[in-house]
Amino acid sequence: MTCEAVNKIKKCIIVQIPTVLCLGFAVTMILMADRLRGEIYNGFLFSFTTVIPTLFPFFILSDLWSALYSINPKGFLSRNFERLFGIRGCAFSALISGYFCGFPVGAKVASQLYTERKITKDELERLIGFTNNPSLAFVVSGVGAGMLGNIFYGLILYFSIILSSMLTGIIFRRASGNISEAYDNSRQSFNLIDSIKSAGLNSLNVASCIVFFSGVLGLISGMVKNEGILLSFSVLCEVTNAIKLAVKSPTLSLELKLIISAFALGFSGLSVHLQAFSFIPSDVSKIRYFIMKLTQGFLASIFIFILIRSGILRS
Repeated sequence: MTCEAVNKIKKCIIVQIPTVLCLGFAVTMILMADRLRGEIYNGFLFSFTTVIPTLFPFFILSDLWSALYSINPKGFLSRNFERLFGIRGCAFSALISGYFCGFPVGAKVASQLYTERKITKDELERLIGFTNNPSLAFVVSGVGAGMLGNIFYGLILYFSIILSSMLTGIIFRRASGNISEAYDNSRQSFNLIDSIKSAGLNSLNVASCIVFFSGVLGLISGMVKNEGILLSFSVLCEVTNAIKLAVKSPTLSLELKLIISAFALGFSGLSVHLQAFSFIPSDVSKIRYFIMKLTQGFLASIFIFILIRSGILRS
């Protein structure tokens, strides 16, 4: 057989791979239809009873915040934000929104600033990498008190998220000269009806991502029985399921559960990233965002590890 014939066969095989994969997924979904239906139902239930009621008012609040509040370009907060991160001081609103409202509100506010030409594309690419964070309520109440059974662990995990996000923003800082000269301090208009419509659509986008990954993880958990592999997939895909699996694991120590939870919260998972991407303009690169979120995840877990070694966190 000639080299040309071999190359043709290779190309033919490569071309057929997507078809084979699609057929494989279809067969898997048919064979595991009951499990898939149950996991998707759970995803819908979680989205419409917990996620949407939580996020919907914060989406409207973020629009109102942007319309009513502007940061003095020469003020203390603005000047120090610019020094730390090399990003215009108006972006401080995205940082605060991300910390208190939770993902993906921080990414939404950051993208809105770029759309209004208040920050540059480079600034947006760096900004979304450290402002798209879990909320205080989710980490302290949901993870700490709810999953780990100790609100102190939630507070420590939340502090690790804040510290790791700031360090990530500083690590990826770029010198931008006197950026205050180009600062746009104008306020956007606020239309309640438009804000309600936008909040509804944005909430459904978030819910769709959660439902999709609920189904994906349901199929994976049905096929993969190895705890380590399943936990790795969960950390990669969806933060809530990842922490639940880690906490329920009988083989992991409390210290490892906290370290894994810190990484999962810092990285946040593909489900959260797709939620953020629904707000980010298509011309903005997502590569730096992924690198920054991985960095934040590692920094958060390292911080928890240091606290464990120092004796502050003990079983």
